[in-house]
Amino acid sequence: MNFLPLYIVWDIDPVAIPIGDGGFNWYGLMWSAGFVAGYYVAAYIFKQEGYNKDKITNMLFYTGIGGIVGARLADIVFYNLDYFIENPSEIGMIWKGGLASHGGVPGVIIGAWLFTKFNKEFKLVWLLDRLAIISLIGLGLVRIGNLCNSELYGIPTDVPWAFIFYSVDDLPRHPVQIYEALMCWGVFAYLLYTYKRVKNNMPGLYLTIFFIFIFSIRLLLEFFKEREPGLINIEGLSNTQLLSVPMIILGIISLILMQKGYYKKWLS
Repeated sequence: MNFLPLYIVWDIDPVAIPIGDGGFNWYGLMWSAGFVAGYYVAAYIFKQEGYNKDKITNMLFYTGIGGIVGARLADIVFYNLDYFIENPSEIGMIWKGGLASHGGVPGVIIGAWLFTKFNKEFKLVWLLDRLAIISLIGLGLVRIGNLCNSELYGIPTDVPWAFIFYSVDDLPRHPVQIYEALMCWGVFAYLLYTYKRVKNNMPGLYLTIFFIFIFSIRLLLEFFKEREPGLINIEGLSNTQLLSVPMIILGIISLILMQKGYYKKWLS
């Protein structure tokens, strides 16, 4: 007897709370939930290390704005340049989706740098190391937002947990958004466990793990994702894979700097 696989038909409305002709999108709600989660993780870390928790909101403002602007610019330039040239009025409509983490990373770094310029008690290296932990729940939630938008979906497959994205076609596909969310939360759990044991004894450790693990896994998961058009076109590799390579290299450089003790010198 042959059994047909019970695929999940995904037909969720991207608008979570309709209000008139608009409303609150799931994508935007996931972003908001990510900031809330980041706040509580930051509050835990700041308390552990004796920093003023009143600074957290200000820190999240700088890094959040930097991350969003950087992620939007990267999405425009590397993925949807032609579309936004024709539709410039939609550049600011980030609640519809269209944020690339490869641009978000330098944006967060710039935001963190500005924050430390106005808050001298914080060292940039220390803050970036902690942001590697703080950001991960939110990154996973953003992928759930992508799932609710039925975007960034996987290639066709016959695995029993496949999703049929009703608004796309009738093919069962890898739910890559869920894979990436679980990856982010798994790395978060590992970093938080490591933080409880190590704290500030190995400066640069969390940042190094973030760059190497997150972007290596993203590079691999791209083989299960439907190819997107983009600015960079190399046979066999997607835009995201090509943009992940410099991030992995940064992680390797960070590892070398950590082993040579540069992070400790910068914190002294």
